[in-house]
Amino acid sequence: TSRTIPSPVVWRNSALQRREAQVSLASQLEAQQRGPPPFRGRLLAEAHPPASSRGSQSSGPVPMSALFDFQGLLVVLLLLICTCSYLRPRLGSFIHPKAPGFPGMFGRFAVIGDRLSPFVSTFCVVMALSTLLLRK
Repeated sequence: TSRTIPSPVVWRNSALQRREAQVSLASQLEAQQRGPPPFRGRLLAEAHPPASSRGSQSSGPVPMSALFDFQGLLVVLLLLICTCSYLRPRLGSFIHPKAPGFPGMFGRFAVIGDRLSPFVSTFCVVMALSTLLLRK
């Protein structure tokens, strides 16, 4: 059984592969020590508080749905009015103010948006400024 001696090219390639593996392992260890990057968004941070703040004592405000916050409720109603008044000429058979039940509600919102359009547009601007400047 004769042994073949690897060429210097093979030695150099294996040395490079070992070095790349060491660098890769070192970068993985650094990433584990640093931890995950912080999330800068507001909703996810409020919806999932850190494990240390979960418990019997509350450490801050509880995140609420848009329908339980008065300003959020006004924004939802305003968007519903604007959307219905925009879609009424395109979907006249579906958005009809005299339709009974749930579809009739969309028609009534469209009528409010059509008849009170200057007030609705002013309210849109006020709510946009309020959301941008006053909400935390």
